Amino acid sequence: FTQLIVVEKALGALDYFLIQGPPGSGKTSHVLKYIVEHIFNNTSENILVLAFTNRAVDEICSALKRIKDETFTFFRTGAKEVSEHQDVLISHLVETIPLTELYDKLNNSRVIVSTVSSVLANPEIMELKEYGMAIIDEASQILEPQIIGILSKVNRFIMIGDEKQLPAVVIQDEANTKIDSEILQEINLKDMRCSLFERLLECCKRNQWTHSYGMLIKQARM
Repeated sequence: FTQLIVVEKALGALDYFLIQGPPGSGKTSHVLKYIVEHIFNNTSENILVLAFTNRAVDEICSALKRIKDETFTFFRTGAKEVSEHQDVLISHLVETIPLTELYDKLNNSRVIVSTVSSVLANPEIMELKEYGMAIIDEASQILEPQIIGILSKVNRFIMIGDEKQLPAVVIQDEANTKIDSEILQEINLKDMRCSLFERLLECCKRNQWTHSYGMLIKQARM
């Protein structure tokens, strides 16, 4: 019941929603899959689904393939070597079917799945169509400069992550990443090692914006 409330609040968000998902809470296999399926069936929006690593993107692809709807299609970006889902991988399909056919398939599909780095390296993904919703898995691993440009081009977004388990990996030490500006600290921008997910979560908690975040508490792994 609690999971359903979190998902309903996420789907109803006008700008953004943050989902905290501890290990084993089904944030990719169930929650992300359900959100994509619901948006696909109840809106006409295009959906951009992102994650930090190729492994996470492949997990998303596996989850989306369990959607039982013949009209549902999606495509994945990335090099041929990085994914086991060759049947939806654009770099594989471009060598196996005519370009005009692939172009039509991409135009008719409302869902693109990608790593953040692949979108940044291939900006034409954002030019292909307008995305009403972006869903970012592993969001706690993604630094603010990496994602903010992408999010500026979507109407609203949902971030799913666990800042306690998977923080962003940063080489610089604390002394070189601390922010002294009082203006920036007012929006919880205190350390450049902090992900946008974590910063927004702190803002929501400080301002009691309970409509903008929620935690999955049902554990299904053990």
